[in-house]
Amino acid sequence: MTPETRARHSEIKTSLGLSSSVSKSQETTAQKRKSLWPLFLALIILISLVFVIYYATRLISERESEFAAQKREREVAEELARRSAVQYAQVAFLDSFPPLVNISDESGPLYAKNSDGSFTPLRARSSTWINYIPVSESTELHYYFTAEGFKRLKKTIAYADWYPNRDPEITLQKTYRKVVLEPIKTPVLPYCEALKEHEHFKNACDFLVFDEIVWREGYNEKMSVLADSDENEKTAKSKTASQYTAEFPRQLTGSIEIRSDHADTKVFFMGEPLMIVRESGAMVQARVNPDEPFIFSTYGQERPISITQALSIRLEAPGQPPFVTEIQAHEWHCEPKDMESFLAIEPPPYVLDGSDALLLHYACDYNLVIDVQFKRFQ
Repeated sequence: MTPETRARHSEIKTSLGLSSSVSKSQETTAQKRKSLWPLFLALIILISLVFVIYYATRLISERESEFAAQKREREVAEELARRSAVQYAQVAFLDSFPPLVNISDESGPLYAKNSDGSFTPLRARSSTWINYIPVSESTELHYYFTAEGFKRLKKTIAYADWYPNRDPEITLQKTYRKVVLEPIKTPVLPYCEALKEHEHFKNACDFLVFDEIVWREGYNEKMSVLADSDENEKTAKSKTASQYTAEFPRQLTGSIEIRSDHADTKVFFMGEPLMIVRESGAMVQARVNPDEPFIFSTYGQERPISITQALSIRLEAPGQPPFVTEIQAHEWHCEPKDMESFLAIEPPPYVLDGSDALLLHYACDYNLVIDVQFKRFQ
């Protein structure tokens, strides 16, 4: 297009008003664009704030979770430390039925230290105390009480069972006023039903384990009454109870088995070394080893062991404190004779109540096991 033509074209647009309209349209568009920028900027700021708030909230939540987890860990550690914190306790057993029941725990028998340094089985006496027992909140103690002719009794002590104690060293305590065991009320003779066909033993099933123990404990007293009586025996008054008992075929005697967890343990009986005769004829003191228990039923000049007498035993192991104990009549175990042996018993020449049925009281082979664990002496 020539300059003349372009000039002419511009005059025509001007005359028609087309040039001002285009210019105005361009101005309006520019103004609209300028008015949208603040909105775009506000939107960008808003979106940025949303992201900032989201990530800040997430970060705070994560930190709070971390703090909560750390707090829980500290609380668990403190609780475990509190529960495992060791305190010392004492427990008292004041008297028992029957008297002098043996006390043990889950680890085995318990022992008491005497004033001379020796040890003896721990028993429930008029005042028996176990001191300096380490306990924590997770500790549960179990004590067992045993006596011949009675069911074993178990006492459990949880942490909540302890009472505060004023002693600054022993801060907890528990007292049992009396430990009572339940008697075993089963017949002594397992074949008592078969004995009912015998005239004198129709009530054999009424003779219970507990009854036999009560009877044997009163045996010496009954024998003393006989020794003071001249019924059926002209010379009875001049005899002592022990002499009279020695003449009875049915003297109550038994055997003792001694066990030890320590090698070369020496045995003393009734205050004297227990001597035995070797095959060579030499006299030596009886000794016990862990795999070699010692069983005896006589001592001295072949004198039988009477279960109705108070007996004493002392054991001495190298490098260990001595063990001492006394044996009472109620501690012996009654092993019932078999039926054939029982019916073959010869009636004693002097029955205590004039009845053949008293033979039921002689239906036992008595034995006693003394198992000493020197490693538990404390």
